[in-house]
Amino acid sequence: RQRVSGACRAVPSATSFNSSKTSRPLVRVPDRAGMATSGEGGPRKLTIAIEGCCHGELDNIYGALQHLEKVEGRKIDLLISCGDFQAVRNMDDLETMACPAKFKSMQSFYKYYSGEKKPPFPTLFVGGNHEASNHLWELYHGGWVAPDIHFMGFTGCVRFGG
Repeated sequence: RQRVSGACRAVPSATSFNSSKTSRPLVRVPDRAGMATSGEGGPRKLTIAIEGCCHGELDNIYGALQHLEKVEGRKIDLLISCGDFQAVRNMDDLETMACPAKFKSMQSFYKYYSGEKKPPFPTLFVGGNHEASNHLWELYHGGWVAPDIHFMGFTGCVRFGG
């Protein structure tokens, strides 16, 4: 399903639902652990990590966040990357990336796209000005770019963890 004028949309690979307070369909991004609950069975607070420009360096970002999980003793439930994600799958994507040539490099996203690596937690991202435009235009309304990595599209909203 899809609605025009900036409304939320359902993504075919995710489970959609309608909120009782609005007729807008929302996207449910599956939480690997299921519904987030506290030890008493009630809802628990989610730990959401927010990352600025990723520039394709997923290995470094995931590594730093996993270290933070150990140091802080809390599980990260979701990572949100806020622009310049650089979901570059191959050399064709790299050629269409809108940035100076000196900044064009494969980085590590392709490992997650190919299945060589898996993200340690679900990841959402919005595009920025340094993106592989041919890749993200294929997902104008958003969608999965790799297992557990979801592109928000050029307009979108999600509900996560419940």
